[in-house]
Amino acid sequence: MRQLRTEIASRERALAIYRKRHRSSMIVHASAGVPHHPWPRSAAERLGDNRPDLAQPVHGTRPRGLSQYRHRPVMRELLARGDLDLAFLLGPVDDLTMASCDLCAYPLAVIASPDLALGEEPLSIAGIRNFPIITYPKATAPYPRLRETLDDPSLPPPRIFGNSSLTTIVQMTLDRIGLSLIPPIVVQKELREGRLRTIETALRLPDLVCMAAFPLTLSGSLARPLADFAQEVAAPTRLRRRRE
Repeated sequence: MRQLRTEIASRERALAIYRKRHRSSMIVHASAGVPHHPWPRSAAERLGDNRPDLAQPVHGTRPRGLSQYRHRPVMRELLARGDLDLAFLLGPVDDLTMASCDLCAYPLAVIASPDLALGEEPLSIAGIRNFPIITYPKATAPYPRLRETLDDPSLPPPRIFGNSSLTTIVQMTLDRIGLSLIPPIVVQKELREGRLRTIETALRLPDLVCMAAFPLTLSGSLARPLADFAQEVAAPTRLRRRRE
């Protein structure tokens, strides 16, 4: 009986979300931590070209399309409530109520100001520990992997600062507050201008994976088509990364 009540309640919640979404537009946001890349907006625009009734941007108090970037925890809450149809965010997505698919991946690198005295390169793990490290928030894959790599029971905890704002991470790196662990693609301009540089280190971490996530609801959800479009648009990025 308890299992039946649970199943009924689950179906009622799914139905409520489905009814809420059964409208002529979709609400899509990209996480503030997703690397700045044209594919999220291109995905929404291409869906709009094929289904103009779905993904037309609406500017206002509840912007639609990809007119705003929101923080990952906020987007998870909006997805769960049915106020958001689809989110582009950093993996992993381990919520059993959500469906997700990989879009693309970006290699991570240690970035620093050329004015920051680091010593001989490649920088060892011990050498990296000498500096504060600014990277993505605790809920994203790079943070726990980085902490696990740098942890040493005989030493104080490494100084790792998680931040969901790439702008803030880049500015802190420019200000020589410490090293940053981010994809070089997000600081291409600063690297070209010589304001930042990539540091050779002994650190080896998996790529940063961007994903599309949407709630598991009744059939007929409009999120899956946009997720498929996003995968198609992001495909050249995946192929380019493999060739490199």
